[in-house]
Amino acid sequence: MFKRSLTSLTILLLTVSILSACSSGINVGGLFADDESAEPNYNIGIAIESMDTLNPAISKGEDCYYISKLIYSGLFKFDDMLVPQPDLAVSYSYDSSHSSVDITLRDDVVWHDGERFTPQDVKFTIDAYKTLAASGQTIYAQYVANIRSVTVSAADRVTIVFGSDDAVGIESLVFPILPSHLFRNASALASAEADFKPVGTGMYKVEEYNAMKNLILTANEDYYGEKAENKIIFQILPSRNDGVNLMDINDVMLVFSKDYGRDTLIANRNLKVKSYLSNETETLVFNCARSIISDKNVRQAIAYLINNESILEKVYYKNGVLADSIIYDNFYGIENEGDIYTADIEKAQELLLKAGCYDRDEDGYRDDRDGNMLEFSLLVDGADSYKYQTAVMIKSALESCGMIVNMDIAEGESYQEKLRLRDYDMLIATCSINERYDLRSLIHSAYNNPAMYANETADSLTVDMVSANTVREKAETTAKLKDILIDEVPYYPIIRKTYGVVYSQDFDGELNPMFNNIYNDCGKWSYTKKNKKS
Repeated sequence: MFKRSLTSLTILLLTVSILSACSSGINVGGLFADDESAEPNYNIGIAIESMDTLNPAISKGEDCYYISKLIYSGLFKFDDMLVPQPDLAVSYSYDSSHSSVDITLRDDVVWHDGERFTPQDVKFTIDAYKTLAASGQTIYAQYVANIRSVTVSAADRVTIVFGSDDAVGIESLVFPILPSHLFRNASALASAEADFKPVGTGMYKVEEYNAMKNLILTANEDYYGEKAENKIIFQILPSRNDGVNLMDINDVMLVFSKDYGRDTLIANRNLKVKSYLSNETETLVFNCARSIISDKNVRQAIAYLINNESILEKVYYKNGVLADSIIYDNFYGIENEGDIYTADIEKAQELLLKAGCYDRDEDGYRDDRDGNMLEFSLLVDGADSYKYQTAVMIKSALESCGMIVNMDIAEGESYQEKLRLRDYDMLIATCSINERYDLRSLIHSAYNNPAMYANETADSLTVDMVSANTVREKAETTAKLKDILIDEVPYYPIIRKTYGVVYSQDFDGELNPMFNNIYNDCGKWSYTKKNKKS
Protein backbone atom coordinates (compact mmCIF):
# COMPACT_ATOMS: atom_id res chain seq x y z
CA MET A 1 0.00 0.00 0.00
CA PHE A 2 2.82 2.40 0.92
CA LYS A 3 4.76 1.52 -2.21
CA ARG A 4 1.69 2.02 -4.40
CA SER A 5 0.99 5.48 -2.84
CA LEU A 6 4.65 6.49 -3.25
CA THR A 7 4.54 5.47 -6.93
CA SER A 8 1.35 7.49 -7.47
CA LEU A 9 2.94 10.53 -5.80
CA THR A 10 6.06 10.23 -7.95
CA ILE A 11 3.99 10.12 -11.16
CA LEU A 12 1.97 13.12 -9.97
CA LEU A 13 5.09 15.15 -9.17
CA LEU A 14 6.64 14.23 -12.54
CA THR A 15 3.49 15.30 -14.35
CA VAL A 16 3.36 18.62 -12.49
CA SER A 17 7.05 19.23 -13.28
CA ILE A 18 6.57 18.61 -16.97
CA LEU A 19 3.50 20.82 -17.12
CA SER A 20 5.37 23.56 -15.26
CA ALA A 21 8.25 23.30 -17.69
CA CYS A 22 5.88 23.55 -20.62
CA SER A 23 4.11 26.58 -19.23
CA SER A 24 7.44 28.34 -18.72
CA GLY A 25 8.48 27.72 -22.35
CA ILE A 26 11.25 25.24 -21.56
CA ASN A 27 11.87 22.54 -24.17
CA VAL A 28 11.81 19.24 -22.28
CA GLY A 29 13.95 16.87 -24.31
CA GLY A 30 12.36 18.14 -27.53
CA LEU A 31 9.09 16.37 -26.66
CA PHE A 32 7.12 19.61 -26.69
CA ALA A 33 9.17 21.59 -29.24
CA ASP A 34 6.98 23.61 -31.60
CA ASP A 35 8.91 24.32 -34.80
CA GLU A 36 5.78 25.85 -36.33
CA SER A 37 6.23 28.86 -34.03
CA ALA A 38 9.67 29.64 -35.46
CA GLU A 39 10.17 33.12 -36.84
CA PRO A 40 9.87 33.49 -40.65
CA ASN A 41 13.16 33.69 -42.55
CA TYR A 42 13.21 36.15 -45.43
CA ASN A 43 16.38 34.92 -47.15
CA ILE A 44 15.09 32.97 -50.15
CA GLY A 45 17.52 30.73 -52.01
CA ILE A 46 16.82 29.98 -55.68
CA ALA A 47 18.86 27.63 -57.86
CA ILE A 48 20.13 28.97 -61.18
CA GLU A 49 22.96 28.17 -63.58
CA SER A 50 25.94 30.30 -64.54
CA MET A 51 25.15 33.41 -66.59
CA ASP A 52 27.00 34.87 -69.53
CA THR A 53 26.55 38.36 -68.08
CA LEU A 54 24.14 40.36 -65.94
CA ASN A 55 23.94 43.02 -68.66
CA PRO A 56 20.34 42.76 -69.91
CA ALA A 57 21.12 44.65 -73.09
CA ILE A 58 23.41 41.94 -74.46
CA SER A 59 22.66 38.81 -72.44
CA LYS A 60 21.07 35.93 -74.34
CA GLY A 61 20.62 33.90 -71.17
CA GLU A 62 17.29 32.88 -69.69
CA ASP A 63 18.32 33.45 -66.06
CA CYS A 64 19.48 36.99 -66.76
CA TYR A 65 16.21 37.71 -68.58
CA TYR A 66 14.10 36.72 -65.58
CA ILE A 67 16.37 38.32 -62.98
CA SER A 68 16.41 41.58 -64.93
CA LYS A 69 12.69 41.92 -64.25
CA LEU A 70 13.51 42.17 -60.53
CA ILE A 71 16.30 44.72 -60.97
CA TYR A 72 14.99 46.89 -63.79
CA SER A 73 11.71 48.48 -64.75
CA GLY A 74 10.12 48.95 -68.14
CA LEU A 75 7.83 51.67 -69.38
CA PHE A 76 5.09 49.05 -69.12
CA LYS A 77 4.78 45.56 -67.67
CA PHE A 78 2.43 42.66 -68.33
CA ASP A 79 -0.30 41.50 -65.99
CA ASP A 80 -1.45 37.88 -65.76
CA MET A 81 -3.60 38.27 -68.91
CA LEU A 82 -0.60 39.67 -70.84
CA VAL A 83 -2.24 43.09 -70.90
CA PRO A 84 0.43 45.83 -70.62
CA GLN A 85 0.10 48.04 -67.54
CA PRO A 86 1.97 51.28 -66.67
CA ASP A 87 5.27 50.86 -64.84
CA LEU A 88 7.69 53.74 -65.31
CA ALA A 89 5.00 55.29 -67.48
CA VAL A 90 2.10 57.14 -65.90
CA SER A 91 0.00 57.65 -69.01
CA TYR A 92 0.25 57.65 -72.79
CA SER A 93 -1.59 59.03 -75.80
CA TYR A 94 -1.29 58.47 -79.55
CA ASP A 95 -1.43 61.13 -82.22
CA SER A 96 -4.42 61.06 -84.58
CA SER A 97 -2.66 58.80 -87.11
CA HIS A 98 -1.18 56.46 -84.48
CA SER A 99 2.26 57.14 -85.93
CA SER A 100 3.65 58.31 -82.58
CA VAL A 101 2.92 58.03 -78.88
CA ASP A 102 3.56 60.52 -76.07
CA ILE A 103 4.44 58.86 -72.76
CA THR A 104 4.35 60.72 -69.46
CA LEU A 105 6.80 59.32 -66.90
CA ARG A 106 6.78 58.94 -63.13
CA ASP A 107 8.57 61.69 -61.21
CA ASP A 108 9.27 59.65 -58.05
CA VAL A 109 11.83 57.17 -59.39
CA VAL A 110 15.52 56.96 -58.54
CA TRP A 111 18.22 54.58 -59.70
CA HIS A 112 19.80 52.21 -57.21
CA ASP A 113 22.83 54.52 -56.99
CA GLY A 114 20.66 57.47 -55.97
CA GLU A 115 20.52 59.30 -59.32
CA ARG A 116 17.11 60.44 -60.48
CA PHE A 117 15.38 58.70 -63.37
CA THR A 118 14.78 61.03 -66.33
CA PRO A 119 13.31 60.90 -69.86
CA GLN A 120 16.89 60.90 -71.15
CA ASP A 121 17.25 57.39 -69.74
CA VAL A 122 14.38 56.23 -71.96
CA LYS A 123 15.87 57.83 -75.05
CA PHE A 124 19.31 56.39 -74.32
CA THR A 125 17.86 52.91 -73.77
CA ILE A 126 15.86 52.79 -76.99
CA ASP A 127 18.72 54.22 -79.05
CA ALA A 128 21.09 51.69 -77.50
CA TYR A 129 18.80 48.72 -78.21
CA LYS A 130 18.40 49.85 -81.81
CA THR A 131 22.17 50.09 -82.22
CA LEU A 132 22.73 46.68 -80.64
CA ALA A 133 19.92 45.18 -82.71
CA ALA A 134 21.68 46.14 -85.92
CA SER A 135 24.55 43.82 -84.99
CA GLY A 136 22.40 41.08 -83.48
CA GLN A 137 23.60 41.72 -79.94
CA THR A 138 20.31 42.03 -78.08
CA ILE A 139 17.20 39.91 -77.50
CA TYR A 140 15.12 43.08 -77.62
CA ALA A 141 15.63 43.68 -81.34
CA GLN A 142 12.01 42.98 -82.26
CA TYR A 143 10.77 45.14 -79.41
CA VAL A 144 12.34 48.25 -80.95
CA ALA A 145 12.20 47.19 -84.62
CA ASN A 146 9.33 49.55 -85.47
CA ILE A 147 10.62 52.53 -83.50
CA ARG A 148 11.99 55.19 -85.84
CA SER A 149 13.03 57.70 -83.19
CA VAL A 150 12.52 58.87 -79.63
CA THR A 151 12.74 62.42 -78.34
CA VAL A 152 12.57 64.04 -74.93
CA SER A 153 9.51 66.23 -75.39
CA ALA A 154 9.23 67.58 -71.82
CA ALA A 155 10.80 67.23 -68.38
CA ASP A 156 8.57 64.24 -67.72
CA ARG A 157 7.74 63.07 -71.22
CA VAL A 158 9.11 61.23 -74.25
CA THR A 159 7.69 60.93 -77.75
CA ILE A 160 8.21 57.71 -79.67
CA VAL A 161 7.79 57.83 -83.45
CA PHE A 162 7.05 54.57 -85.25
CA GLY A 163 8.41 53.49 -88.61
CA SER A 164 5.10 52.10 -89.88
CA ASP A 165 1.52 51.83 -88.72
CA ASP A 166 2.00 48.13 -87.91
CA ALA A 167 3.10 47.02 -84.44
CA VAL A 168 2.56 50.31 -82.64
CA GLY A 169 1.05 48.77 -79.52
CA ILE A 170 2.58 49.49 -76.12
CA GLU A 171 3.19 45.76 -75.55
CA SER A 172 6.60 46.27 -77.17
CA LEU A 173 7.63 48.87 -74.58
CA VAL A 174 8.36 46.42 -71.76
CA PHE A 175 12.14 46.13 -72.14
CA PRO A 176 14.44 47.11 -69.24
CA ILE A 177 15.17 50.84 -69.09
CA LEU A 178 18.88 51.47 -68.51
CA PRO A 179 20.74 54.32 -66.74
CA SER A 180 22.14 56.83 -69.24
CA HIS A 181 24.42 58.42 -66.65
CA LEU A 182 26.56 55.27 -66.44
CA PHE A 183 27.30 54.81 -70.14
CA ARG A 184 28.63 57.17 -72.81
CA ASN A 185 26.93 55.30 -75.64
CA ALA A 186 25.72 51.92 -76.84
CA SER A 187 29.28 50.70 -77.42
CA ALA A 188 30.16 51.37 -73.79
CA LEU A 189 27.04 49.52 -72.74
CA ALA A 190 27.85 46.53 -74.96
CA SER A 191 31.42 46.32 -73.70
CA ALA A 192 30.26 46.05 -70.08
CA GLU A 193 29.98 42.29 -69.86
CA ALA A 194 31.97 40.11 -67.45
CA ASP A 195 32.20 42.64 -64.61
CA PHE A 196 28.81 44.25 -65.23
CA LYS A 197 26.97 45.23 -62.04
CA PRO A 198 23.33 46.12 -62.69
CA VAL A 199 21.94 49.45 -61.55
CA GLY A 200 18.21 49.64 -62.10
CA THR A 201 15.04 51.13 -60.71
CA GLY A 202 13.31 47.85 -59.83
CA MET A 203 12.12 46.22 -56.64
CA TYR A 204 15.53 44.70 -55.88
CA LYS A 205 19.10 45.89 -56.13
CA VAL A 206 22.35 43.95 -56.29
CA GLU A 207 24.06 43.51 -52.94
CA GLU A 208 26.73 41.04 -54.01
CA TYR A 209 27.66 39.05 -57.11
CA ASN A 210 30.17 36.22 -57.41
CA ALA A 211 29.86 34.65 -60.86
CA MET A 212 31.03 31.29 -59.49
CA LYS A 213 28.92 31.28 -56.34
CA ASN A 214 25.83 33.44 -56.02
CA LEU A 215 23.96 36.63 -56.76
CA ILE A 216 22.35 38.35 -53.78
CA LEU A 217 19.52 40.82 -54.29
CA THR A 218 18.25 42.97 -51.48
CA ALA A 219 15.09 45.07 -51.29
CA ASN A 220 15.26 48.50 -52.91
CA GLU A 221 14.15 50.84 -50.13
CA ASP A 222 13.54 53.63 -52.67
CA TYR A 223 11.29 51.56 -54.92
CA TYR A 224 8.26 53.51 -56.13
CA GLY A 225 5.90 50.51 -55.90
CA GLU A 226 5.16 47.95 -53.22
CA LYS A 227 8.47 47.20 -51.58
CA ALA A 228 9.99 43.74 -51.20
CA GLU A 229 10.21 42.30 -47.71
CA ASN A 230 12.91 39.72 -48.38
CA LYS A 231 16.34 39.02 -49.81
CA ILE A 232 16.77 36.77 -52.86
CA ILE A 233 19.90 34.62 -53.00
CA PHE A 234 20.47 33.02 -56.39
CA GLN A 235 22.71 29.99 -55.86
CA ILE A 236 24.76 29.42 -59.03
CA LEU A 237 25.10 25.68 -59.68
CA PRO A 238 26.34 23.43 -62.53
CA SER A 239 22.70 22.36 -63.02
CA ARG A 240 19.70 24.06 -61.47
CA ASN A 241 18.30 20.64 -60.56
CA ASP A 242 21.27 20.26 -58.21
CA GLY A 243 19.46 22.77 -56.02
CA VAL A 244 17.12 20.01 -54.86
CA ASN A 245 20.00 18.58 -52.80
CA LEU A 246 20.36 21.92 -50.99
CA MET A 247 16.75 22.09 -49.91
CA ASP A 248 17.22 19.94 -46.83
CA ILE A 249 19.43 22.64 -45.32
CA ASN A 250 17.29 25.49 -46.72
CA ASP A 251 20.11 26.94 -48.83
CA VAL A 252 17.65 26.60 -51.70
CA MET A 253 13.90 27.06 -51.45
CA LEU A 254 12.94 26.95 -55.14
CA VAL A 255 14.07 25.14 -58.28
CA PHE A 256 12.41 26.09 -61.55
CA SER A 257 12.45 23.20 -64.00
CA LYS A 258 11.29 22.51 -67.55
CA ASP A 259 12.16 18.81 -67.35
CA TYR A 260 9.28 16.48 -68.10
CA GLY A 261 10.57 14.14 -65.41
CA ARG A 262 10.69 16.82 -62.74
CA ASP A 263 8.36 14.84 -60.48
CA THR A 264 11.23 12.39 -59.96
CA LEU A 265 13.19 15.20 -58.29
CA ILE A 266 10.87 15.06 -55.30
CA ALA A 267 10.77 11.27 -54.91
CA ASN A 268 11.20 10.30 -51.24
CA ARG A 269 11.68 13.95 -50.27
CA ASN A 270 9.55 16.43 -48.35
CA LEU A 271 9.19 18.63 -51.42
CA LYS A 272 6.33 19.91 -53.55
CA VAL A 273 5.88 20.81 -57.22
CA LYS A 274 3.66 23.46 -58.74
CA SER A 275 3.10 23.49 -62.50
CA TYR A 276 2.54 26.63 -64.54
CA LEU A 277 1.80 27.29 -68.19
CA SER A 278 4.61 27.73 -70.65
CA ASN A 279 4.42 29.70 -73.89
CA GLU A 280 5.23 26.54 -75.86
CA THR A 281 2.55 24.57 -77.70
CA GLU A 282 3.44 21.26 -79.30
CA THR A 283 1.64 21.59 -82.59
CA LEU A 284 0.76 19.66 -85.72
CA VAL A 285 1.38 22.13 -88.53
CA PHE A 286 -0.51 21.58 -91.78
CA ASN A 287 1.05 22.77 -95.03
CA CYS A 288 -2.08 24.39 -96.43
CA ALA A 289 -0.40 24.92 -99.81
CA ARG A 290 -0.41 21.18 -100.47
CA SER A 291 -3.38 20.03 -102.53
CA ILE A 292 -5.25 17.67 -100.23
CA ILE A 293 -4.17 19.45 -97.02
CA SER A 294 -5.69 22.66 -98.39
CA ASP A 295 -9.14 21.20 -97.64
CA LYS A 296 -10.07 22.13 -94.07
CA ASN A 297 -12.31 19.05 -93.85
CA VAL A 298 -9.20 16.89 -94.16
CA ARG A 299 -7.38 18.93 -91.53
CA GLN A 300 -10.33 18.67 -89.15
CA ALA A 301 -10.61 14.93 -89.78
CA ILE A 302 -6.95 14.42 -88.95
CA ALA A 303 -7.43 16.42 -85.75
CA TYR A 304 -10.35 14.20 -84.74
CA LEU A 305 -8.21 11.08 -85.22
CA ILE A 306 -5.49 12.17 -82.80
CA ASN A 307 -5.87 11.32 -79.12
CA ASN A 308 -4.14 14.25 -77.43
CA GLU A 309 -5.09 13.01 -73.98
CA SER A 310 -3.13 9.83 -74.61
CA ILE A 311 -0.14 11.73 -76.00
CA LEU A 312 -0.16 14.03 -72.97
CA GLU A 313 -0.09 11.06 -70.61
CA LYS A 314 2.24 8.66 -72.43
CA VAL A 315 4.75 11.05 -74.00
CA TYR A 316 4.74 14.17 -71.82
CA TYR A 317 3.94 12.54 -68.45
CA LYS A 318 0.95 14.86 -68.00
CA ASN A 319 3.19 17.94 -68.03
CA GLY A 320 0.84 20.02 -70.10
CA VAL A 321 -2.77 20.96 -70.78
CA LEU A 322 -5.02 20.46 -73.77
CA ALA A 323 -5.61 23.63 -75.76
CA ASP A 324 -8.15 24.94 -78.23
CA SER A 325 -5.61 26.93 -80.26
CA ILE A 326 -2.07 28.28 -80.21
CA ILE A 327 -3.33 31.40 -78.41
CA TYR A 328 -2.20 31.53 -74.78
CA ASP A 329 -4.67 30.67 -72.03
CA ASN A 330 -6.50 33.70 -70.61
CA PHE A 331 -4.82 36.05 -73.11
CA TYR A 332 -6.77 39.30 -72.67
CA GLY A 333 -9.24 37.30 -70.60
CA ILE A 334 -10.07 34.74 -73.31
CA GLU A 335 -10.30 31.31 -71.74
CA ASN A 336 -8.84 28.08 -73.09
CA GLU A 337 -11.69 25.65 -73.84
CA GLY A 338 -9.46 22.61 -74.14
CA ASP A 339 -9.23 20.25 -77.10
CA ILE A 340 -12.03 21.16 -79.52
CA TYR A 341 -11.33 18.11 -81.67
CA THR A 342 -11.55 15.40 -79.02
CA ALA A 343 -10.75 12.02 -80.57
CA ASP A 344 -13.79 10.87 -82.53
CA ILE A 345 -13.26 8.45 -85.43
CA GLU A 346 -16.87 8.71 -86.62
CA LYS A 347 -16.65 12.48 -87.08
CA ALA A 348 -13.28 12.01 -88.81
CA GLN A 349 -14.80 9.53 -91.27
CA GLU A 350 -17.72 11.88 -92.01
CA LEU A 351 -15.34 14.75 -92.76
CA LEU A 352 -13.15 12.58 -94.99
CA LEU A 353 -16.17 11.50 -96.99
CA LYS A 354 -17.20 15.16 -97.26
CA ALA A 355 -13.75 15.87 -98.71
CA GLY A 356 -14.15 13.04 -101.22
CA CYS A 357 -11.64 10.77 -99.49
CA TYR A 358 -12.68 7.12 -99.37
CA ASP A 359 -11.48 3.67 -100.43
CA ARG A 360 -12.52 3.67 -104.09
CA ASP A 361 -10.85 0.39 -105.09
CA GLU A 362 -11.39 -1.42 -101.77
CA ASP A 363 -7.69 -2.07 -101.23
CA GLY A 364 -7.87 -0.97 -97.59
CA TYR A 365 -6.53 2.53 -98.23
CA ARG A 366 -8.39 5.76 -98.70
CA ASP A 367 -8.03 7.68 -101.94
CA ASP A 368 -8.23 11.46 -102.32
CA ARG A 369 -10.74 13.24 -104.54
CA ASP A 370 -8.48 12.71 -107.56
CA GLY A 371 -8.26 8.96 -107.02
CA ASN A 372 -4.73 8.97 -105.58
CA MET A 373 -3.88 7.25 -102.32
CA LEU A 374 -4.41 9.52 -99.34
CA GLU A 375 -0.75 9.79 -98.42
CA PHE A 376 1.09 12.37 -96.30
CA SER A 377 4.64 13.16 -95.28
CA LEU A 378 5.17 14.02 -91.61
CA LEU A 379 8.39 15.92 -90.87
CA VAL A 380 9.90 15.26 -87.45
CA ASP A 381 13.02 16.56 -85.72
CA GLY A 382 14.87 13.33 -85.03
CA ALA A 383 16.88 14.99 -82.27
CA ASP A 384 13.72 15.44 -80.18
CA SER A 385 12.58 12.12 -78.75
CA TYR A 386 9.26 13.58 -77.53
CA LYS A 387 8.34 14.81 -80.98
CA TYR A 388 9.36 11.46 -82.44
CA GLN A 389 7.13 9.55 -80.00
CA THR A 390 4.28 11.95 -80.76
CA ALA A 391 4.76 11.39 -84.48
CA VAL A 392 4.61 7.62 -84.05
CA MET A 393 1.28 7.91 -82.24
CA ILE A 394 -0.14 10.27 -84.87
CA LYS A 395 1.03 7.99 -87.69
CA SER A 396 -0.69 5.03 -86.04
CA ALA A 397 -3.94 6.96 -85.55
CA LEU A 398 -4.11 8.13 -89.17
CA GLU A 399 -3.18 4.76 -90.63
CA SER A 400 -5.96 3.12 -88.61
CA CYS A 401 -8.33 5.18 -90.76
CA GLY A 402 -6.88 4.08 -94.09
CA MET A 403 -4.29 6.82 -94.64
CA ILE A 404 -0.60 6.40 -95.41
CA VAL A 405 1.84 8.47 -93.33
CA ASN A 406 5.53 8.63 -94.22
CA MET A 407 7.61 9.90 -91.32
CA ASP A 408 10.41 12.12 -92.59
CA ILE A 409 12.97 12.11 -89.78
CA ALA A 410 15.65 14.76 -90.18
CA GLU A 411 18.16 16.52 -87.96
CA GLY A 412 20.42 19.54 -87.96
CA GLU A 413 20.97 21.34 -91.26
CA SER A 414 18.86 18.83 -93.18
CA TYR A 415 15.89 19.50 -90.92
CA GLN A 416 16.37 23.27 -91.14
CA GLU A 417 16.55 23.10 -94.93
CA LYS A 418 13.26 21.19 -95.12
CA LEU A 419 11.69 23.82 -92.87
CA ARG A 420 12.99 26.62 -95.05
CA LEU A 421 11.64 25.00 -98.21
CA ARG A 422 8.35 24.05 -96.51
CA ASP A 423 9.07 20.50 -97.64
CA TYR A 424 6.36 18.66 -95.71
CA ASP A 425 2.65 17.95 -95.70
CA MET A 426 2.57 17.99 -91.93
CA LEU A 427 5.11 19.01 -89.33
CA ILE A 428 5.36 18.52 -85.58
CA ALA A 429 6.77 21.73 -84.19
CA THR A 430 6.85 23.82 -81.04
CA CYS A 431 5.01 27.11 -81.37
CA SER A 432 6.86 29.36 -78.95
CA ILE A 433 5.26 32.78 -78.85
CA ASN A 434 6.92 35.86 -77.37
CA GLU A 435 5.22 37.81 -74.56
CA ARG A 436 4.32 40.60 -77.01
CA TYR A 437 2.14 38.04 -78.82
CA ASP A 438 2.83 39.15 -82.36
CA LEU A 439 1.30 36.28 -84.37
CA ARG A 440 2.02 37.65 -87.83
CA SER A 441 4.98 35.35 -88.50
CA LEU A 442 2.76 32.33 -87.75
CA ILE A 443 -0.44 33.37 -89.47
CA HIS A 444 -0.07 36.36 -91.81
CA SER A 445 0.19 35.30 -95.46
CA ALA A 446 2.86 37.92 -96.21
CA TYR A 447 5.26 36.37 -93.69
CA ASN A 448 5.80 32.97 -95.37
CA ASN A 449 4.28 31.32 -92.31
CA PRO A 450 5.10 27.64 -91.59
CA ALA A 451 1.53 26.55 -92.42
CA MET A 452 1.57 28.41 -95.76
CA TYR A 453 -1.80 29.65 -94.53
CA ALA A 454 -3.60 32.45 -96.36
CA ASN A 455 -6.71 34.17 -95.05
CA GLU A 456 -7.24 37.89 -95.56
CA THR A 457 -9.41 38.25 -92.49
CA ALA A 458 -6.82 36.48 -90.33
CA ASP A 459 -4.11 38.69 -91.84
CA SER A 460 -5.99 41.80 -90.79
CA LEU A 461 -6.69 40.48 -87.30
CA THR A 462 -3.02 39.67 -86.61
CA VAL A 463 -2.15 43.26 -87.51
CA ASP A 464 -4.92 44.59 -85.27
CA MET A 465 -3.53 42.55 -82.36
CA VAL A 466 -0.33 44.62 -82.34
CA SER A 467 -1.96 47.95 -83.11
CA ALA A 468 -2.95 50.85 -80.88
CA ASN A 469 -6.32 49.45 -79.87
CA THR A 470 -8.03 49.42 -76.50
CA VAL A 471 -7.99 46.35 -74.26
CA ARG A 472 -11.59 45.60 -75.21
CA GLU A 473 -10.85 45.93 -78.92
CA LYS A 474 -7.83 43.64 -78.65
CA ALA A 475 -9.85 41.05 -76.75
CA GLU A 476 -12.54 41.13 -79.45
CA THR A 477 -9.90 40.90 -82.18
CA THR A 478 -8.22 37.95 -80.51
CA ALA A 479 -11.52 36.13 -80.04
CA LYS A 480 -12.34 36.52 -83.74
CA LEU A 481 -8.91 35.24 -84.76
CA LYS A 482 -9.20 32.32 -82.37
CA ASP A 483 -12.53 31.29 -83.92
CA ILE A 484 -10.92 31.25 -87.37
CA LEU A 485 -7.94 29.21 -86.19
CA ILE A 486 -10.20 26.65 -84.51
CA ASP A 487 -12.39 26.30 -87.59
CA GLU A 488 -9.70 26.25 -90.27
CA VAL A 489 -7.03 24.41 -88.23
CA PRO A 490 -3.81 25.51 -89.93
CA TYR A 491 -2.22 24.63 -86.59
CA TYR A 492 -3.60 21.85 -84.44
CA PRO A 493 -2.45 22.16 -80.81
CA ILE A 494 -1.43 18.80 -79.36
CA ILE A 495 -0.56 20.03 -75.88
CA ARG A 496 0.42 23.28 -74.21
CA LYS A 497 3.48 22.45 -72.15
CA THR A 498 3.71 23.22 -68.49
CA TYR A 499 6.87 24.03 -66.56
CA GLY A 500 7.27 23.46 -62.86
CA VAL A 501 8.69 24.91 -59.69
CA VAL A 502 9.98 22.47 -57.09
CA TYR A 503 9.82 24.00 -53.62
CA SER A 504 10.52 23.16 -50.01
CA GLN A 505 7.66 22.41 -47.66
CA ASP A 506 9.16 25.14 -45.47
CA PHE A 507 8.36 27.73 -48.14
CA ASP A 508 5.72 30.36 -47.35
CA GLY A 509 4.12 32.63 -49.91
CA GLU A 510 2.14 32.69 -53.13
CA LEU A 511 3.70 31.08 -56.19
CA ASN A 512 2.33 32.76 -59.32
CA PRO A 513 4.99 32.17 -61.97
CA MET A 514 4.34 33.08 -65.60
CA PHE A 515 6.38 32.00 -68.61
CA ASN A 516 7.69 35.56 -69.01
CA ASN A 517 8.09 36.34 -65.31
CA ILE A 518 8.78 33.33 -63.13
CA TYR A 519 9.51 35.44 -60.02
CA ASN A 520 6.13 37.15 -60.21
CA ASP A 521 4.91 38.34 -56.76
CA CYS A 522 8.12 37.24 -55.03
CA GLY A 523 8.41 40.27 -52.74
CA LYS A 524 6.69 38.59 -49.77
CA TRP A 525 8.24 35.12 -50.06
CA SER A 526 9.68 33.66 -46.87
CA TYR A 527 10.11 30.32 -45.17
CA THR A 528 9.52 28.86 -41.74
CA LYS A 529 11.31 25.79 -40.50
CA LYS A 530 8.69 23.10 -40.07
CA ASN A 531 8.65 19.64 -38.55
CA LYS A 532 9.70 17.16 -41.23
CA LYS A 533 7.63 14.03 -41.57
CA SER A 534 9.68 10.91 -42.04
